[in-house]
Amino acid sequence: MRPLTALALPGSLRKASTNKAMLAMAVDCAPPGLHITVYPGLGDLPLFNPYLETSEPGAVAHLRRDVAGVNALLVASAEYAPGVSSPMKNALDGMVSKGVSIAIPVMT
Repeated sequence: MRPLTALALPGSLRKASTNKAMLAMAVDCAPPGLHITVYPGLGDLPLFNPYLETSEPGAVAHLRRDVAGVNALLVASAEYAPGVSSPMKNALDGMVSKGVSIAIPVMT
């Protein structure tokens, strides 16, 4: 049986983020057969620009490739003004602009 894979997206760029700590705990506590990877490049994503879709930035292409290769997303993001953090918003915009994440479960 092929192991299940999840990509964890922390909604904060802070090193001491509680969101990152929670996702690290999820990695450590994952049951056998579930492999969770915390996405390290959220801060590398540029502001979303729909005019760049034909020549998307490398960081966006990397995120889309990683999302397309997993069974689920695990999202941990604090609420800001009220909504998700700016880095998380850029990630979500980059993913859904081409529909990459639509067919997989997202756990928040």
